[in-house]
Amino acid sequence: LLAAALLAATSAVASAALATDEVESDYDDVVPSTPAQRAAAGARAKRAQGAGAVAQTGKGAGTEVTFPLEHSLGPDEPFVAAGAFTARVQELRGGLVEGVRLTHIKLSRDPLSDDDKAKFSALVAASGAYRVRVPSNVISPAESGYAMGYLPARCLAEAGLAENFVLHVDEAGRVTSVEYGTPSGDCGGSEYWQSPPATWRFGSTAALRYPKDAPRLNPEVPNPEFASRQG
Repeated sequence: LLAAALLAATSAVASAALATDEVESDYDDVVPSTPAQRAAAGARAKRAQGAGAVAQTGKGAGTEVTFPLEHSLGPDEPFVAAGAFTARVQELRGGLVEGVRLTHIKLSRDPLSDDDKAKFSALVAASGAYRVRVPSNVISPAESGYAMGYLPARCLAEAGLAENFVLHVDEAGRVTSVEYGTPSGDCGGSEYWQSPPATWRFGSTAALRYPKDAPRLNPEVPNPEFASRQG
C-alpha cells in the first residue's frame, strides 16, 4: 500500500509539472525561456507593432524609440532638424487601459551653425517667436502630423538657451501638445532684451505628462461649496 501511494503521488507531481509547462504566460515581466515561449512572444510583438505600438517582451526591458525635434528660426523659415528625443516604450496590456507608455525621455540638441546663430539673433532683435515641433506619433514619425510649441526668442536668449520641454502624451503614445519654456517659467525683464544669448549651447530638460482621470462625484454626498452658493 505504501509503494502504491508513493507511485500515485509521483504521478500527480509529474502531471502538474507537465500542465504548468504547457501554460503560456500572459505577463510581460516573464522572460521567455523555451523556444515555444520565445516564438509566442515574438508573434505578440509583431502584432503590437502592426497596430502602431511597441511590445515589451523581456523582464525590465523596453524598446527605445528616437524621434526628431525640429525648429524654425524665423516666420518665413522652414522647420529643420534641431536634435532628437529618445524614450523607452512599454506596452500596456491586461489592465484597465491598453496602449503604450513612454518613459525615460532625453533630448540631445544639435549645435547651432553660424548661420543659425545669425538668424536667432535677428529673431531676438525683432521680438519674434522661436518655434519647435515634434511628431505627434513618435512610434512612426514619418506617418504623423506635428505638435508644436513656441517661446519668444528674447526669453530664450535671456535664459542663456536654457529650455524645458514637457510633452503631453496620451495612452496611445501620441504627443497631444508641447509645453515649451524656460526653467524659471517666465521671461523676467525680457521685454527689453535684444542681445544674443550669453552662450550658444542649449541646456535642455525634458519630461512627459499623462492625463489623469478626475475623481467621480457622488451625487448622494452633499457638496458644501455648492450648498453655500445655493444659500
